[in-house]
Amino acid sequence: MIDPFGVSPFLSLELAQNGYSVLTASNNPIINFMIRVLARAPGESDFKAALSELSRIRRGDEWLDQHLMNLYTTECPQCGQPARSLFFTWKKGENLPESCMYECDFCHSGGKKPCDLKDFEKINQLGSNKLHRARALQRVTGLHSSIEEDVNQVLENYLSRPLYFITTLINKIEGSAIPAERKELLHALTLSICDQGNTLWGYPSVRSRPKQLITPPSFKEFNLWAALEDSIKFWIGQRTPVNLVTFPESPGKSGGICLYTNRLKSIPALPDEISPEAAICVFPRPNQAFWTLSAVWSGWLWGKEAASPMKAVFERKRYDWSGLDSALSSTLVHLSRLIPQATPVFSMVSELDPGFIVASLHAANNAGFDLESAALNEEDGLMQIWWKTGHVSGSSIQNIPALLEKSVTHYLSQSAEPVSYLKLFSNTLLETAHDRILTLYKIKNNQNLLKSIQTDFDKILISNRRLIKYPPDCANLESAAWGIQSSVHAMTISDNVEMEIVNFLNHHPLQEYGRIENDIFEHFPGLLTPSHEFINFCLNSYAVEVNPLPGFPGEWQLHSRENPSTRKMDLQDMISILIKVGTQAGFQVSDHNPLTWMNTKGEQEYVFYIIASSIISRYVYSPVKEARNRIIVMPGSRSRLLAYKLENDLNLADAVKLGGWKFMKFRHIRALSHKENITPKMWADLIGLDPPVWDDAVQLTIFPHESV
Repeated sequence: MIDPFGVSPFLSLELAQNGYSVLTASNNPIINFMIRVLARAPGESDFKAALSELSRIRRGDEWLDQHLMNLYTTECPQCGQPARSLFFTWKKGENLPESCMYECDFCHSGGKKPCDLKDFEKINQLGSNKLHRARALQRVTGLHSSIEEDVNQVLENYLSRPLYFITTLINKIEGSAIPAERKELLHALTLSICDQGNTLWGYPSVRSRPKQLITPPSFKEFNLWAALEDSIKFWIGQRTPVNLVTFPESPGKSGGICLYTNRLKSIPALPDEISPEAAICVFPRPNQAFWTLSAVWSGWLWGKEAASPMKAVFERKRYDWSGLDSALSSTLVHLSRLIPQATPVFSMVSELDPGFIVASLHAANNAGFDLESAALNEEDGLMQIWWKTGHVSGSSIQNIPALLEKSVTHYLSQSAEPVSYLKLFSNTLLETAHDRILTLYKIKNNQNLLKSIQTDFDKILISNRRLIKYPPDCANLESAAWGIQSSVHAMTISDNVEMEIVNFLNHHPLQEYGRIENDIFEHFPGLLTPSHEFINFCLNSYAVEVNPLPGFPGEWQLHSRENPSTRKMDLQDMISILIKVGTQAGFQVSDHNPLTWMNTKGEQEYVFYIIASSIISRYVYSPVKEARNRIIVMPGSRSRLLAYKLENDLNLADAVKLGGWKFMKFRHIRALSHKENITPKMWADLIGLDPPVWDDAVQLTIFPHESV
């Protein structure tokens, strides 16, 4: 196995843990260090022993741990005793913090308090901020360097207290007699607080890892000693040690990692002992913050020599999709030269951004990769793509806009329900990648590749009259969902998924969630894969989880009431009741499903579709019946599943509304059967008394609660 980008340490480690031998190429010292430490699989006791040795170091008249902890104490507003600060909040550009979140071990109070004079004095006692910055700068640049200005700009994202904490900690570790193995563990914990010690983490919003060195208007300053102790959890996740060697040594057949500490394109050829049978890669996303900080952290931890190979990141001012496209393409072209033709390549796009997807697919096409299959999950923000290496060749397709339009209409017809702009755009891009036409795409009006494709794609959404935008008044195309008009509607993808889940559990009782999900993904591959949320709604509607233990999932089986023979009896029971009630109310009643009630004029007044599921699209989208009232009768246990569908499929919701469809629960029909002397007017008034989305507390005020 070969990982050409080496941006995910945990990918290589997981493969090695499962017996694979992996060649990982990475020129980032921070990533390489993470692999080295995690491959050792250190335990919690190892880190605590290292921290214990660190704590025995003196800093003036104090032990080092006490000195660093005292940097983050504050006066408790309740009892006046020293309390631990969890974090401080700052406003960008201010010289002092605004508030403090604290916990007091004396009076057990806690919460948020405004910062006071003593909090300000604690910061001032640290001494000159210029001195701390000079030390941090020198660790990266030395006395004279062309990157000094760039590093100083990075240091602007560190307050004086965190900078003092980090530089003091590093100096003490470096100057101590602590054994090398424990120093490495302390460096690992220090790396974690280098990450948490900057001003990039906004408050109160919680966001993903910052991608640019931009301080938000309001941000957190964490308690770095608490963060140091807490970061142990991050480093102890590996089950067992992994065999780690450096290139060109081979880890052997038993599995392990061969680490190449440079770019893949620096390898002219692979030795005979290293012959990957597949490639696996996480495409790296442009991240100025991470790469620039990696260069600075390397200097802090190991000196300017360690940071020197990464000086180029300071010179690179723009991190855009075109640059990523070029970088990915360069690596993938070299990868295709290192491994045989038809070698499988599994790749992941870890964030679903149109620009990221375009750059990744275009780079793979440019390297001659043939797209085999793909899947996308919006919940996880992940796209997975299988390729095979092949010859670089062009495409015979000339009318690219026509291909885009065909892809859009075909996918929406398959889904038969609205999908997000992102999913629709991604499917279209995958079609172009499959036909290898991304490399032939003509860029117009000085636009970049993303903008040019998106312009043509958006024109299709606007001009194709069969496409429907949800909601109709949404001004932003990318914020809307998209469906398609059709004279003959297929069953929606959600209804098909519901049917498959029930069939699977009917034939395979007591199944773990993972096996159920695997079956669904096999039947609905690629971009037709349903969300985890929808699968859970289906399971909770039909099944029960048996014997779950704390921290461990149970197995799912159909609820006893969902037994096919039981549901068949329910349907027959509903038909019998509706025949009885309709006859009593003076209607002429049929005796089959769908069941009709004819009024005295011989007109269809009601038609009832009696079902055991929430699969309604085949009825709602069928040609409109002549009956004035169309009613779907279903179990009450389908209520939340139906409500979920109507909320997430606006096309279906519109069809229900325009068709005047009503819904009645089995329990409501049974309750009405006990009423005497029902008239047509009384029936019309009683129909809506138990809507499918009412809570049980409201239902109980009308009729006794029944789950079915």
